[in-house]
Amino acid sequence: MNKIADELKVTYEDLLALGESNKRVELFDGEPVMAAAMPKISHQLIAKNLGKALDAYVERNNRGLMLIHPVDVVLSQHNVVQPDLSYLTNDQLPLESDSELNQVPAMVVEILSPSTEERDRKIKFKEYARFGVKEYWLVSPNDHRIEVYARSDKGFLLFKSFSRDDELNTPLFPDIHLKVDSIFPQ
Repeated sequence: MNKIADELKVTYEDLLALGESNKRVELFDGEPVMAAAMPKISHQLIAKNLGKALDAYVERNNRGLMLIHPVDVVLSQHNVVQPDLSYLTNDQLPLESDSELNQVPAMVVEILSPSTEERDRKIKFKEYARFGVKEYWLVSPNDHRIEVYARSDKGFLLFKSFSRDDELNTPLFPDIHLKVDSIFPQ
């Protein structure tokens, strides 16, 4: 790529230099994107319920680390995302930093909202596949559905779309048997 074009791109270090004002900004190929308004309560409840269930499974089976709140995931100096949930395998531990992830999570979860769905389905979908995320989950609060994508040589392929009445298990979590119904607020 053109050296001048690279110099014009925003880096993660540029965001950090802004201090507290960088908290809800993601970078896609050096382009900063502000996060939408704060998530709705239903979004937060889904994140809490799914995070608790996954964290309990990971802890019980000594399978690594679940991060339940958004954290900066530094895919590269020009690509920084903040997934709703992130999972790291034991092989990815210990963490290199206490303030951001400088490694690609094995699994990420994005809870869809009207203001983020297009970005989650298109831009983040491509970026997570490009940087080596093994599983990408898209959670739809409106449809009470969890789509699980698994990485392949061709990028992400749909592993399965789980509806409210299903029990979820995935290649990374083959024996979890998570009741999808338990994730969505009643």
